[in-house]
Amino acid sequence: MQSNAQTHNEPGEDPASGATYLGRLFQALAADSDRVVVVDADAERSMTAATLVDLITRLAEAFRLVGVTIGNTVAIIAPTTIEALAVRYGAGLLGCVTVYCPNPSKLERLSEFLDRIAPDFVVVFPETAPASDALASWDLLSVGPVHGVTDLFVIAATVETPRYVHAPVQDTDLCVLIATGGTTGVAKASRRDWLSYAEMVDLGPTSGRRQLICTPLAYVAQVIADAALIGGGQLILRNTFEPSQILHTIQDKRVTHLALVEPLLVQLIDSDRFASTDISSLIAISHVGADAAPSLRARLLERLGRPILVSLYGVSECGIVSMLTAPDYSLQQPERLETSGKVSPGYEVRIVDADGNDCGDGELGSLVVHGAALARGYSVTNNASDFLEDGGFNTRDTGFRDADGYLHVRGRQADMRTVAGHPVFPTDIQQAFCALPEVLYAVAVPAPAPREGFGVAIVMRNTATATAADLVGSVRVHAGEHLAPSAAVLVDGMPTTYKESPTAALWSTSFGAGIPYRSRAGIAWSATFGPRQRHQRFKCSLNRTTLMFRPCRRRDHSVGEPADPQRHPVACRPRAPFAGHRRSLHRAPFEPETPGLTICWCPNSCYQLPVPPAHAETGSHDDADQPKLRAGTEQHRHALPYPTSTASAA
Repeated sequence: MQSNAQTHNEPGEDPASGATYLGRLFQALAADSDRVVVVDADAERSMTAATLVDLITRLAEAFRLVGVTIGNTVAIIAPTTIEALAVRYGAGLLGCVTVYCPNPSKLERLSEFLDRIAPDFVVVFPETAPASDALASWDLLSVGPVHGVTDLFVIAATVETPRYVHAPVQDTDLCVLIATGGTTGVAKASRRDWLSYAEMVDLGPTSGRRQLICTPLAYVAQVIADAALIGGGQLILRNTFEPSQILHTIQDKRVTHLALVEPLLVQLIDSDRFASTDISSLIAISHVGADAAPSLRARLLERLGRPILVSLYGVSECGIVSMLTAPDYSLQQPERLETSGKVSPGYEVRIVDADGNDCGDGELGSLVVHGAALARGYSVTNNASDFLEDGGFNTRDTGFRDADGYLHVRGRQADMRTVAGHPVFPTDIQQAFCALPEVLYAVAVPAPAPREGFGVAIVMRNTATATAADLVGSVRVHAGEHLAPSAAVLVDGMPTTYKESPTAALWSTSFGAGIPYRSRAGIAWSATFGPRQRHQRFKCSLNRTTLMFRPCRRRDHSVGEPADPQRHPVACRPRAPFAGHRRSLHRAPFEPETPGLTICWCPNSCYQLPVPPAHAETGSHDDADQPKLRAGTEQHRHALPYPTSTASAA
């Protein structure tokens, strides 16, 4: 299929054949051009279908005028706003591969993610402008005023008669990259062509739906937004999640649908304002993931007063594989609360053993997913990729199918631990703690392999007086020794990542300070299980100098405050300046340690860089000896920061 090849249409005309997801989107917008299709609840402004079409086509023309063309990869560091949606659609009209970037506030991870996807252009916004200084090595564009960056808005305003032009794309051409959760470290991006993404966002008619989007667009929110607009619904946007604001928006805008991850769902329903808020307009609150314990689900249903929860199981590589809805998801069907529902139309789920043989009903195995909406691999070469030769994807989740066809997802294979002879998953421990009357919410995380056991973070009721030790004792008595965690801590709120996933957060504050241990669990277990050292080496492509990073034990200085240069030459700088150079650095083989100076990237976290032996003792270095880096910004002087150049800059 070749879709919409250079098709020109006047504004207001039927703009596309509907062969691509953008074609279907423009058909839906053209069907009722005066209808309000998107509302920015933060700025209290709205946009009709006709105005949104005009904005998208103007931005597409602005992209074309600055040299963006079919096949380019456009990375978008975006807030959750109308313009963030429009700029992605505009780049898509040119046949570009688009990707919303995760972790915009974590510049090192953002830079590593960009290295993995190698975009041709990076788009920033005034709200995400702090990232632009650290990304000067990329070709930057902006949507709105950002100092020193070409503003697409200014160019779009000069377009006299914007026209719909859809590039001649093929079904198998790459369309979008969708960030994974980054639960094992830096996020990857799954690749989808135009056909598979059109399947992914085809959820049928959504007329009358008022969908609230209040989570980052880098993950499932972009899929939900596309599906709602294509189906004829309306979007209501909030850039951040704050329970009282979200409840006000639900009541004020008469929101019908909302999708949240588990910790945000708990925060919303347990909010002090929940009981006094009119949520009668809500038809469904979807929560993503299969980690919610049955006892937690039952408590949330009781607080809601009606069965409007929907549990969605899926991964970014597959989409929504199964869902549990009412009447199954209700207090009248308690046996269903431990399931993930039945497989969604268009998907096939096999449960296989270690040899790849199909498991019978009730037999535990790995979940392997097939379907037209599956991604076509990752944006980086991965020898351990779980994309299979037959087109399926091994989720590495463990579960079984019961005799009635319902999926039971126990958890990640890597998160299972054997405790007192029992195979235990985090959900098992969460179930035991959430069943206690003193507990509102609990999340369990496994110890780093090969150690056994779990840690659990617990949110208590306001009236509870029990200690963490009391709760562990109760679980030991009522649920069994194997469900009593090795460590437990009481928290006011559940720490989360940018994706708002608690099991991917680095909880050094919960289980002791130290070097974060990056696993799906994500807890820094240095206090409980001992530190895990991290060594990294890079080689500069310009002068082949090896850079070696290792944890430093110094604790007597912080960012921007050098220690005594006579005893310990130090140049303390934030992490951001180095992130901009990641593109010009390549991993090098591990080599003998070289004496060097220390750079502090963040409080209590120092790393060493080797300096030439002639200067190692004195810490002195002549500017003439510095490598000649790419011209542009001052930060490029600090890819190899020596004391005379970086200590003063700090």
